[in-house]
Amino acid sequence: LADLGADVIKVERAYRLDPIRQIGVQPPGEPSWDTNGQYNDCNVNKRAFTLNLNTPEGIAIARRLAATADVVTSNYTPDRLDRWGLGYEALRAIKPDIIVANWAVMGIRGPHAGWRSYGSGIVAMCGLADLSGFPGRDPIGLGTLHTDFTVPYFGAMQVMAAVLHHQRTGEGQYVELAQYESE
Repeated sequence: LADLGADVIKVERAYRLDPIRQIGVQPPGEPSWDTNGQYNDCNVNKRAFTLNLNTPEGIAIARRLAATADVVTSNYTPDRLDRWGLGYEALRAIKPDIIVANWAVMGIRGPHAGWRSYGSGIVAMCGLADLSGFPGRDPIGLGTLHTDFTVPYFGAMQVMAAVLHHQRTGEGQYVELAQYESE
């Protein structure tokens, strides 16, 4: 969405930064949280800051930020935003026309809704990893966090459709995309 012109603010937790900051190629010298090439490739044109959502102060800041937002996205487990008091109904009370997009790994309902994973885990769960390698040998996997690079395109289309609906009707929405099903 940032590549399409949206003003995107990535909220991270200082005690648990995005792990992609630590992997991949780092420039020579002292490594930094902001110099990793893979992280920067995935976060072009985004602003970021850290916020502790396990404190009342952090929740208050998140609510003030949401009051200025058109869209809030999350890839936490489905109940995580609600437990922080930042779920769709709570955010609608702050901004009635807000769009909330939840991209939980296994969706928001069903027996596996609470499952968490990264791209390689989703690749294995949905069977893509099993299609790799040679007959008669164990699968070797894809070598990439495939869903981390494909799901955002589906999510961006979903958000753009919700924004278009908002422009036509003035209504906000809660939209969901199960990363597992988008593979």
